[in-house]
Amino acid sequence: MSDNHHHHEGCGHESHDHDHDGGDVGPNDNLFPYIDRPHVVALNATAPGSSVIKPWHERTSEQVYLESDADEQLIVRIPFTGSVKLRALLLKAGPGDQTPQKVVLFANEPSLDFDDASDKTPAQEFEVPIGRDVGEYAVRHVVLCPTAGSNRVDSRHS
Repeated sequence: MSDNHHHHEGCGHESHDHDHDGGDVGPNDNLFPYIDRPHVVALNATAPGSSVIKPWHERTSEQVYLESDADEQLIVRIPFTGSVKLRALLLKAGPGDQTPQKVVLFANEPSLDFDDASDKTPAQEFEVPIGRDVGEYAVRHVVLCPTAGSNRVDSRHS
């Protein structure tokens, strides 16, 4: 699969974005190199958010995981080093009692917190089936911008 690079002004400035065309998500079709890993943040988490942002070859590993330290909600802020077009989200869930019921994607929300999450309309929501496989969730066209300061995934066990 090839990386198609385009310049556009979708975020209010010229940025380099990464559009991955082709079939299923694979090692040549992921955005791991474009994630600003030192600045990934997880709210309500027992470990740093960056610990669960894994390269392709570690996607099935259960050695490092993230869980809430307060209740059944997490917010994970995943900033990118440039504007990107997100095509799919890969999620490795845990055993049944540790699998979120849904994942809610908020794009370009720099100050989103738990109070705001219930008042704002997410870009997309995904129901998460119980299982330990890596799930691939297709994302509607979303451009995530680095200058917006935040791209968040809210994981909820409701």
